[in-house]
Amino acid sequence: MTAVVATFAFLAAVLVALFGRERSRHRVAARRLALFESAHRQLHVGLKIWHLEDPDDPGSLRLLASNPAAEEATGVPIAEVVGKRIDEGFPEVMRYGIAQEFAEVALSGEPKHMGEVIYGDARMTEGIYEVYCVPLPDRGVAVAFHNVTRQKTVELSIERAATLIRLLAEVAVSANEARTAEAALEGCLTHVCRRTGMAIGHVYWRAGDDDALVSSGTWHLPDAERYGPLREVTERTRFRKGEGLPGRVFASGEADWTIDATMEGDTARTAVLRELGLRAAMAYPVSRGGEVVAVLEFFAPRAPVPDEELLNVMRQVGDAVGHTLGRWRPAHAPDPS
Repeated sequence: MTAVVATFAFLAAVLVALFGRERSRHRVAARRLALFESAHRQLHVGLKIWHLEDPDDPGSLRLLASNPAAEEATGVPIAEVVGKRIDEGFPEVMRYGIAQEFAEVALSGEPKHMGEVIYGDARMTEGIYEVYCVPLPDRGVAVAFHNVTRQKTVELSIERAATLIRLLAEVAVSANEARTAEAALEGCLTHVCRRTGMAIGHVYWRAGDDDALVSSGTWHLPDAERYGPLREVTERTRFRKGEGLPGRVFASGEADWTIDATMEGDTARTAVLRELGLRAAMAYPVSRGGEVVAVLEFFAPRAPVPDEELLNVMRQVGDAVGHTLGRWRPAHAPDPS
């Protein structure tokens, strides 16, 4: 049991003690609400007390009380929501299914640890909250919650950094163990796709002394039949410096990307990408001796814009692959030297 859950369990006992007797008597209820507010004013866990007015309508949950920690966690002033129905104070709760779960606890009399809940609306920045619900008499429910967005963001950041480090290590080991240039390139594509969520990877190779890129014939293609048309059109498409996404990377020697590759001119390749639903595209240079000798391109239906951390790792991936390619040249590709 986490510390937060343990705290919520303790609060459950306190809340039941405060509200468990003579709930119908207004004066007693008011006195106990005041006691609740006083006792928990300094508590860092957000607390809200709801009353379900209509058993058949979760939106009829009305907020009776809230503590300062709840205001701090949500950014919504207490005065703006106390006394209002849940669908008025927090308009997205019905769509998220949150009000329905609160109502279920109020009706069933069974406490519930909802775990991590994501919520946001016009007034509340979307965040991650750990939520625990405690039933109270007369269709009441106490909701204790803790904003864990920052903690989760840090955890995800650490996890992502570890993923990128693993990617770089995997590419370096794979390239070092490969016996051919094709094997080194295939390994690189596979590792990048698996670690970044891209669906398809392909390598363009510099066409000898010509300032153009031609397909190396090396792919990471999870469904050869489905994506066959993309392979066919790509392997007969050349890109000169500055032309299309691969050509821009070839010319600049820097990574580039687009959120919609189907807008890269009206060509046979963009038409196929449109038919296959592949919108996002990223491309990275592979350099050797200061010259771009290959371009790695990746496609996916959707993908976030790469941040500096990913770009830095991919620069190192390109360097590692470029160093490895110095040992071989794909048998079917023009000699870039």
